[in-house]
This record gives sequence, C-alpha cells and structure tokens, in this order.
Amino acid sequence: MPNDLLSPEHLQALLLSVMWPFARLSGFMISAPLFGHRSLPTPVRLLMAFGLALIIAPLVDSPPPVDVLGPAAVWQLALQMGVGLALGLVMRITFAIVEAAGEFIGLQMGLAFASFFSADTGTNTQVLSRLLGMLVMLLFLAFNGHLLVLEILVTHFHEIPLDLRRMGPVGLENLLLWSASLFSAGLLLALPLVASLLAINLAMGVLNRSAPQLSVFSIGFPLTLLLGIAMLWLMMPGMTDWLSLLFRQALGAFQAVHEGLGTMP
Repeated sequence: MPNDLLSPEHLQALLLSVMWPFARLSGFMISAPLFGHRSLPTPVRLLMAFGLALIIAPLVDSPPPVDVLGPAAVWQLALQMGVGLALGLVMRITFAIVEAAGEFIGLQMGLAFASFFSADTGTNTQVLSRLLGMLVMLLFLAFNGHLLVLEILVTHFHEIPLDLRRMGPVGLENLLLWSASLFSAGLLLALPLVASLLAINLAMGVLNRSAPQLSVFSIGFPLTLLLGIAMLWLMMPGMTDWLSLLFRQALGAFQAVHEGLGTMP
C-alpha cells in the first residue's frame, strides 16, 4: 500500500489534480481587480491560489492522465489559465465601468488635467476616476462581493471540466457582451452630472454672446468646477443603489461566462 502511494502514476495523478485548479485560480488572481491589485505581492496571490486549489482538488472529478511534460499538458495549462483570466476580466470590466464614468465627469468638469500616475494600472488616471474607483472597491468589499465571486468560482468548478479541448464560444460571447456595456453603463452613471454641466456651459455661451464685455472664460471654469463638486456630493448617496444593481448584473455576467466557457456547441 505505501508503495502504491509513492508510485509515479499516483504522484502524477495527485500533481494533476492540484495543478489544473491552481492554473485556473492563478489566472483569476492575476486579472481580477481586487485579488490582482499590484499592491498585493505576487507570491501572496499565488499562495492564495494554491491554498484554494488544495481545497478544491478533492471535490472535483479527477483529470484524465496526461504526460506532465508533454504538449497536451502545456495546452491544458494554457486553457485553464485562459479560463481564469476570462473570469477575472469580467470583474475588471465592472470596475472599469465606474472608472470610465469618473473620466466622463472629470472631462466635463474641467478636471482632465488633474491626473497622476497610477501604479496599479500603469497609466495616468484622473483624480475623479481614482476616487470613484476606490469607492466602488470599498462598496464591493462591503457587499461581500469578493466572497460571492469566490463562491461562484469554487462551487461551480465542475461546470468547466478539467479536460478542456478549447474554451466554449458561449462564454467568450457573454464576455464580449458584458464588455460592450463598458461605455454605455459608464455614460449612464455620469449622465445626470454631465447633462447638468452641459446645460451650464450652454448658458455660459449664451451669456457670452449677449454680454461680450463680460469675461465668461474667467468665471466659467471655477463656476463649473464648484457646481460639479456640489452635484457630485448630491449624487453620492444615490450612487450606492446604482452600484448594487451593477454588482448584481456583474455577478450574473460572471456566472454566465463561467457556465458558457464549459459549453461546447
């Protein structure tokens, strides 16, 4: 009996039962917005993925035996990481919707120049976009969204088999449909403030035409900025309801992509 446990076939089967879930979870930890944040060290993310893989391994069906060093294992490893990256991208798009709304609002308020280098994205980010990004991250944690995402990922692990030949086109289609809402949902969130500031700019244009001696440009920017901050302050309490609806839609899209990646035509 001990010799059977130490046999190469048994050790290889044990390695595969942990390696495939670890590859999928590590891909998710890299691309997901909270788990893949650059402030979280990479060894910590990999350790979290490995710990979850050890828990999941006895609960899923045993993967088919393949040569660990063969091309089939490399292809399967890439597929499992691709599944994790796709699932993490769903949550990344959810956070990008709110950050895009911050970009629209900041552009209309005249805060497009107020940007700084963000270490987590590697690009210049507007201050207002960064503020809304931190807000949505805190609300996502307050709603236990990270736990719900992990629950869907772990409890429905059997829906995407460990012997994938390719990723299901239904899941990729659902991912593209969710990514299409990036611009529309972000603009919908920013629409009340953008429309109000646009009306103010139109009023300033009419005032400039009716009273050319009045320097509208000298008062237009501070007035737009102050009114934009005031309206943003008024919009903040109602933003939580909109974000809770967005989170429910994101979890639905996450589950639809998760189920569709394992569906073959």
